[in-house]
Amino acid sequence: MKLEVSDLRCAYGARPVLHGVSIAVDAGECVSVVGANGVGKSTLLNAVAGLVPARAGTVRLDGRDVTARGAPWRVRHGLVLCPEGRHLFPGLTVHENLVVGGIASGARRAAINARVAELTELFPVIGKRRDQAAGTLSGGEQQMVAIGRAMMGRPAVLVLDEPTLGLAPLMVDAVIAAVREIADGGTAVVLAEQNLHASLSVSERGYVLESGRVVLSGTGAELLADSGVVAAYLGADT
Repeated sequence: MKLEVSDLRCAYGARPVLHGVSIAVDAGECVSVVGANGVGKSTLLNAVAGLVPARAGTVRLDGRDVTARGAPWRVRHGLVLCPEGRHLFPGLTVHENLVVGGIASGARRAAINARVAELTELFPVIGKRRDQAAGTLSGGEQQMVAIGRAMMGRPAVLVLDEPTLGLAPLMVDAVIAAVREIADGGTAVVLAEQNLHASLSVSERGYVLESGRVVLSGTGAELLADSGVVAAYLGADT
């Protein structure tokens, strides 16, 4: 499934946030949206997921205009957001959090159980911590569970908002490796990150956002090799 965002404009009240953003991602491709904090990355992803209304522009899935569709409809039709901050249910077990993700996608009990078993290969923590309360896990483990929950319905498009934020370097590597494996399995992945090197290293392409606009795009390798991208848009020490 292909995701296409064209000339998207969003605002919070009278304050414009996105000013005509266009991005695209194909099945099996990881595309990064990078930029400093506050440039509109989360707003873009929330608009793609149906949580923030578009003032103008379109969101299309395989050519179908879904701009007016709400978040629940988009989840059931294969577009799932894994939000910044994970937002697990801390009092529920790891398994129960995954079941919630399956139910939200419209999957039946047998499919949910089968999917949990499959995801333990990608995220071993799911098997090891199955009956442990999600709130007692480390930050990195919680992030793995959050991505697993988003994958419960076998989404065609996975939207990830700052999945490495606040994680130790080893966990950053593990999360990014899992993201690449998900894309290699055929899922279209949109990855919003402040961590330039982590995100672009596993992305076919990237878009640099500044003040709600795409100011630069290219392959992941091209953007990583451009020292001006780091200095101008993300800070020289990023």
